Amino acid sequence: GCEGKMSGQKAQEVASVMARAVLKRREPDHASAVGAIEDLLHDDKDAPELAGALTVAFLDRVEGLVDGGEWEEEGSAFQFSVLFSLLHRVLKQLASHSQNITDAAGRAAMDRFADCGMKLAEAYVDVGRRLDLTAALTAFLSELALLDVAFRARLFNSAFGAKTDHLAQVLALFGETDPKPFFMGVYSRIRERGGEGRFFALRTLSLYCTKQSPKMHEVTDTPLLEALLTSVTSAAEEWLQGAREP
Repeated sequence: GCEGKMSGQKAQEVASVMARAVLKRREPDHASAVGAIEDLLHDDKDAPELAGALTVAFLDRVEGLVDGGEWEEEGSAFQFSVLFSLLHRVLKQLASHSQNITDAAGRAAMDRFADCGMKLAEAYVDVGRRLDLTAALTAFLSELALLDVAFRARLFNSAFGAKTDHLAQVLALFGETDPKPFFMGVYSRIRERGGEGRFFALRTLSLYCTKQSPKMHEVTDTPLLEALLTSVTSAAEEWLQGAREP
């Protein structure tokens, strides 16, 4: 009723503050947007519905930027860094309530942002001024992987075929928080015979291991260790066979 209408209007107002922070590129607007997001989503009862309405309204205001893809310009790199840092804040508020967006429109809008983020992550090479964008993208995508199982599966499929390490780094960050599904995803690719899937999976696992040492019980809870040993044994046998041939 009246309360729902007021909540919807509040989501629209916060979306406008977020869009202003992205498009105007002023630090005070960014701080105002962060505060507005936290104030809007502080109540666990209403957070999923409000986050959905907020995401839809925000997409309406920045759709040109999201779909435009002018990614090589310094100005747009800054705008994207603000955009994804604010979306990360939305997801963190939801995670603090152990909740996610539930309505179809809100999920579809978040998927549009995720599409944009994945394309950016696959295309970008880290250089000086874009490091803020890299950090914001990594935080947003890894947080979304924690909250959304469907997106997590999509991330695994994309990361193992990407031309840059950015998505693999996102997966490694996700693995730090939730190791078991990360190890299972790596395991499923290591089992593949031929193709590049195994190589990309091992590369992602190596990135994870450079950040932290896996705990043995976390690895042994999955078939990953056995698959790694089998893979190494097969590679050694192939090498020995080749060495014996004249």
